[in-house]
Amino acid sequence: MANERQEIVWFDFNGEQIHAAPGDEAQALIDAWEDRQDLARRKYRASPAYVKAQTERAQEARANQAEVNQLLLELDAALAGGLHATLLWLARFAGPADRVDVLIPHARLAAKLSRIAPAQTNVGREDLDQPGNERDAALWVIGQIVACLEREMSPHPILGEFAKKYAARINP
Repeated sequence: MANERQEIVWFDFNGEQIHAAPGDEAQALIDAWEDRQDLARRKYRASPAYVKAQTERAQEARANQAEVNQLLLELDAALAGGLHATLLWLARFAGPADRVDVLIPHARLAAKLSRIAPAQTNVGREDLDQPGNERDAALWVIGQIVACLEREMSPHPILGEFAKKYAARINP
C-alpha cells in the first residue's frame, strides 16, 4: 500500500503501531517487530517481577505436587471405603492435579478408578440429577475422570466439584 500510494502508511500489528514507507520490505518490518518483541521478553525475564512470578510458580508447583503425592498414598483407602470415600478423594484430587507442572500416574489411576466406573459411564444421561439416581451420577463422574486419565489428561477441577456434589448426596 505504501508503494502504491507513495506515502507512509500506519497500521496496527498485534497491538503495536507500525509504519511502512515506500520501498520498505515487508520481511524487514516483520524482522524489526520480532526483534522488539524479543528485546521486551528479555527485559521482562530479567526483571524482579518475572523472577518473583517464577519463584511463586515453583513454590505453588511444589505444594501441588506434595498434595497430589499425599493423595496418591490415600487412594487405596478411599477406594476401599466405597463410592462416597472415592468421590471425596476425587474432589480433593482434581484441583491440585490440574496443573501442567504436576506429575500424576495417569494410567495407574485410570486402571484403579475404572474398576469402579469405566470411562464414559452413563454418558448422555439427562436424569442424573433426579432423586434416586445418585449412584449413577457418582459413577458418571468417576467415568468422566477415568476418560480424562486414559487420555493422559488431568481431570478438570469442575469434575472435582461434581464429585463433591454427588458425594454429599450419597450416604457414607
